[in-house]
Amino acid sequence: MHTGVSLDAYAFGVRHTPADAFAFGRGQSLLHTNGQLLQLERPLDFMAVTDHAESFAITYLCGDPGSSDTQYCQSLREQSKPTTGLSVFRKYLIPLLVVDSPKLPDSLCDASDPSCSDAETRQWKRAVRQANEANQPCQFTAFVGQEWSGTPGGAHTHRNLIYRNERVPDETFDYLRYPTPNLVWQALDRACLKDEGCSVLAIPHNSNLSEGLGFNIETETPRDLELRARYERVAEIFQSKGQSECLPNSWTDENTYCNYELSLPASTQKALAESPEVAKAAWDQLRKSYLQSVLNRGLSLVAKNGGGFNPLQLGFVGSTDTHSASAGDVSESAWSGDVWSQGEGWKGRFRRLSFNPGGLVGVWARENTRQSIFDSIETREVYATSGPRIGVRVFADTSSQARCKSVGRLEKVEGTPMGGTLAANAQSLFITVMAQSDQVPLERIELVSASAESGAVSERVDVVAQSSEGKASWCVEWEDRNFNPNFASYRYVRVFEKSTPRWSQLDCEREDVCAEYPEANVLVQERAWSSPIWFYPAITKN
Repeated sequence: MHTGVSLDAYAFGVRHTPADAFAFGRGQSLLHTNGQLLQLERPLDFMAVTDHAESFAITYLCGDPGSSDTQYCQSLREQSKPTTGLSVFRKYLIPLLVVDSPKLPDSLCDASDPSCSDAETRQWKRAVRQANEANQPCQFTAFVGQEWSGTPGGAHTHRNLIYRNERVPDETFDYLRYPTPNLVWQALDRACLKDEGCSVLAIPHNSNLSEGLGFNIETETPRDLELRARYERVAEIFQSKGQSECLPNSWTDENTYCNYELSLPASTQKALAESPEVAKAAWDQLRKSYLQSVLNRGLSLVAKNGGGFNPLQLGFVGSTDTHSASAGDVSESAWSGDVWSQGEGWKGRFRRLSFNPGGLVGVWARENTRQSIFDSIETREVYATSGPRIGVRVFADTSSQARCKSVGRLEKVEGTPMGGTLAANAQSLFITVMAQSDQVPLERIELVSASAESGAVSERVDVVAQSSEGKASWCVEWEDRNFNPNFASYRYVRVFEKSTPRWSQLDCEREDVCAEYPEANVLVQERAWSSPIWFYPAITKN
């Protein structure tokens, strides 16, 4: 999530620091730009502040007390408030990122000022210090992080960089100096060395707005594929700008699972208004960046190569991606909208109906420390939720383990957990799913599977448990009779709550405008996604 260190938050009047955001995550109150006092009912266990590295120098030079008096900074400070933030966003941030050769503006600072050249480094060191000071081992974990915000032509190929501990590089990695993901991995490979105590993950973020870019394994070198597999262990499947799991088969299909919290790039929306040929091309291109398609491309590559490693063996995480320093503020009933709508009230929120309060990530870790949580994310024993604190745990075995008859807290873990790889000699498959509700009963558990044969990938969805009344918890063992030991495959679980009012329905009822905005008057089925379990009939390295 972001603070006033990010220009797209600063533009709308956000002045909170990373320290403020970590304090909010621990349970302290925070004053929103709309004047509302926010506070989490349940504090977070862990979080990361991932401000946009591209704007570190700008917010340091223009935003600090006694900061730069250049005309650039004066204008930025005067206009950066909720009512005029959108114009600042377009005037200051778009030219910084959505251009052919992104760079900081020459008018930002006086080159003779010694603080000008190292402003980005100073802001980064401040962010690192505040994360380290907020970290409380076994009580609250504060990760050091930043966002690499690659936006070629407007496509969001963004990555969140999360560090394992306090050993971090002295520099940030931004889109201005490292304009492609592979250049970021190469830079990390030089600057963050494990033998010096540094480890980092790069998490693809908001890929539903990446216009099909960001997962270009078909054109990457073997070295780039190796680095991708090393750093990109998980990907974000849900956040405030929508889900990145799957896209409907057609842009005209309104009744599919994949229409859940669907948010499309402006370029795709424009293309859909063109001819059917243009619309189909844009839709097919967009599909490449949805994670179900991304996973299928990885499977297909393994099948075509007759084995080898899979550079797209990804787990799933969720995130809030708030730009108001309010990490984990994901309640549908309490959400007051993103910073972009604060100058317009409920009408501003309705102009962005595809947005939502955001999601969370759950991690199965031995203790609440940076090292333990990071290691579990690296091994992909993680899951994502659309906001509620649903509990999900999944195991795969080659025979029935009858776990559900003796399950407690599972202190001793056996079998292949979610995110892992089943033994290559497996001849049968049993999936155990444990699910715990949050504040709304659970209605259904689905198993999503895909397998590859000679490069062609087929998918299926099985309902493994269902209750019209809803259940507080579930433990289900499922024999997958469709498992074929000759084909590479993956499986992940979706857990659904019973339907509840979406934030937009609560809003329109409160304002008595549901008849005027029928598209807002809808229910939503909150859910969780487990990381996939993988199977390869030949020995692979991941």
